[in-house]
Amino acid sequence: MKTIKHIAAGLNAAALALFMTGCQNLEVVNDPTGEGVSDPLEMRLETGFTTGNGTKAVTRAGEGMINGSTLAKTLDIALARVNEKAGGYDAQWGTAQLDATIETTKKVTFDKKQYYSPAGLKTKLIGWYPATDATYNNADGGNATVSWTAIDGKTDLLVSDLREGSKANPFTAEHTNVLTFDHLLTQIQIKAYALSQEEADIWGEVDKITITGKKETCKITLPATSGSSGDKCVPSFTADSDGVLELVKEDPTNNTPLSDMTVGVSVANASDGKGDGSDKATVAKLWGYAMFSPVAAQGSLTLTIHFKAGGTKEVVIQGASTGNPLYTNGLRAGYSHLVYLKFGLSEEDEIVPEVEITDWIEGDEIEIPV
Repeated sequence: MKTIKHIAAGLNAAALALFMTGCQNLEVVNDPTGEGVSDPLEMRLETGFTTGNGTKAVTRAGEGMINGSTLAKTLDIALARVNEKAGGYDAQWGTAQLDATIETTKKVTFDKKQYYSPAGLKTKLIGWYPATDATYNNADGGNATVSWTAIDGKTDLLVSDLREGSKANPFTAEHTNVLTFDHLLTQIQIKAYALSQEEADIWGEVDKITITGKKETCKITLPATSGSSGDKCVPSFTADSDGVLELVKEDPTNNTPLSDMTVGVSVANASDGKGDGSDKATVAKLWGYAMFSPVAAQGSLTLTIHFKAGGTKEVVIQGASTGNPLYTNGLRAGYSHLVYLKFGLSEEDEIVPEVEITDWIEGDEIEIPV
């Protein structure tokens, strides 16, 4: 759920290039016209995972974060296609999606080969990831849509913009005509620490963390076939059942399960025997991560800490509209945020979490008193 921020792809007689956060290659094919085309030009696909800020982790469907340069398993993607005819484009995208697999060799193999249209006619493409558990409908109330059932917190969703290409103007970076994939979801990772062992122990063991309103379904509406290159899909999110999403208790870098949710303790360096928290980056304990729909700067995100002995504690990450001048952008799609929970004692002996958000892409830090 890595973090990939963009993927670009291009198709031509030799290559369709996709650029993401890491490194990969692909291949395609299918003759949708069914015509006996002389000298057909096959579309071929290569992929890469790159950002301007260095290699980032890449999220695979349901399996947390992986490194894009060392794929351990294949990835499933799909595309929709529509071909220009003598009278223009059809009003609907193709009936069937084009399934493809990114192999561990970093090549993409489509189930059926794809060719450019003959006689100078053009083709439009748009893609999404993952293809697994997605439902494509090219006639959903007059629109083409792709739907995913309940967001599980550990599956990333990516969609591309619309691109138009042809034999004369193939889908390649060389022709400045590439598919660009963007994240639909944002991501948080949660770590916990305290300034003393007493403060770490007093609240007892933590069982889980839930995120209010973030168990959702997602549907994207594809641009109309009359759209132009660069047009984007429109996502919508709808609460699923009670809407409560549970934090995924795994390390997102390697999918390793986390056995417990203990609180790290800052090393004492003061006369009162407490640490000052300056070492939180090394002592804080990772509790897990989750990916879900973005949170606007004017909104807020509610985390609920559930204790094994019973009882809960809510932690609210407030948006800019509620008085936090640092939280100006919200939790944006395509960004991963590190949230520190600082366990301490107030005069009322309540837990006093402190939330700090680190943006993986820009490296901004935000401290939010809760």
